[in-house]
Amino acid sequence: MDADILRLILIVLGVLLVLGIYFWERNRRIDAKVQAVRRDVQEQRREPSLGERDEPPADAGDGAAERADPAFEQALHELGDLVSEEQRPPRQKRKKAAPEKPAQKPAPDPAVTEQQDLFADDSVVQSDHYRNADPSIPSLILQINVRAKDKDGFEGLDIRRVSEGVELKLGNMQIFHRKIGADGGPVLFSMASMVEPGNFPPEALDEFRTPGLTLFAQLPGPKDGLEVFSEMLFSAERIAAELDGELQDETHSRLTKQTIGHIRGQIMEHRRKVQLARSKQAH
Repeated sequence: MDADILRLILIVLGVLLVLGIYFWERNRRIDAKVQAVRRDVQEQRREPSLGERDEPPADAGDGAAERADPAFEQALHELGDLVSEEQRPPRQKRKKAAPEKPAQKPAPDPAVTEQQDLFADDSVVQSDHYRNADPSIPSLILQINVRAKDKDGFEGLDIRRVSEGVELKLGNMQIFHRKIGADGGPVLFSMASMVEPGNFPPEALDEFRTPGLTLFAQLPGPKDGLEVFSEMLFSAERIAAELDGELQDETHSRLTKQTIGHIRGQIMEHRRKVQLARSKQAH
C-alpha cells in the first residue's frame, strides 16, 4: 500500500478517535448531571406520614409525581440549559464601542474671518435701498455664498462676464443686482464680494480679486419668497459652474439638498408670519 494513502488513513482514524472521545465524554457528563439532579430531587422529597396515602391517585401515571414536583421541573430546566450550552458555539467577546468623540469644528478660514458682514447695522442690506418700509412686517434675509475652489479667488472681469449671463448688473453701491424689468425695476436679489468692503470697483475690475461671492435677498420682496430663492439659487449654481466655485450656506458650510429644504421651510414660515401681520393691520 502506498505510504501516502496509509498516512491519510491513519490521520482519518485519529480524527475519528478524537471525536469519539469528545462525544463520549460529553454524554458521560450529561448522564452524571442527570443522576445528580435525580438524587437531589429524591432527597428533597418529604417522606409520607402515617396519615397520608402511600400510593398516587389512580388517574396518575407512573411519572406524575415527578412531573408535578416543582423542584424536579426546575432541575429539568437547568439540565436543558446545560445541554443547550454544550451545543452552542463559543461566544465571541464583544468589543466595547469606543466613546463617540464630539464633532470638531473646522478651523476658520483666514479669508472668511475677514468677511464683510452684509447684515450688520451699516451693511448694504440695511441701507435705504433694502430697508423694509413697514417695520411691523417681519423680514427674512436669504443668503447663498459661492466660494472659490482656487486659492487665488475669482477675477473681477470673470465675475462681471458670468454675472451678466444671469442678468446681474453692476449698479447701485457698486454691487450687482438682479432687477425685475429692463430698467429701473425693483431689485429681486443682489450679489456682493465676500470680503469687505463688499463692492466691486468698476474702474479696477481687471485687478480685482475676491475669495468668494455672496448672493442675498430680503423678504418680503417684489415676488413670492420661494420664487425669489429659486432664481437666486439658479444664478448661484450657474456662477459656481462657470467660475469653478462651491455653493455654501450662510454659515459657510456646503449647501446640501437638506439645507435647501430647510431654507424653503423658513421661507414658508416667514410667509405665514407676514400674512398674520398684515391681517392684524387690516383689523
